[in-house]
Amino acid sequence: MNLVQAAAVWVLWRSGHFDTHDIASAIGASEADVCRIVHAAKERERGPDLQLIQGTQA
Repeated sequence: MNLVQAAAVWVLWRSGHFDTHDIASAIGASEADVCRIVHAAKERERGPDLQLIQGTQA
């Protein structure tokens, strides 16, 4: 999958009108690749998994 296809996956997914199977068929990629792109983009939007601990430990 190239960058243009990955961008198309995200745009189509975010539109809410297509599922992963439809997107894979439309761009000629495997559904597994589409799922990986969607998952990676969601993780990127979520941001780093960072936990702040305040206070002191005695």
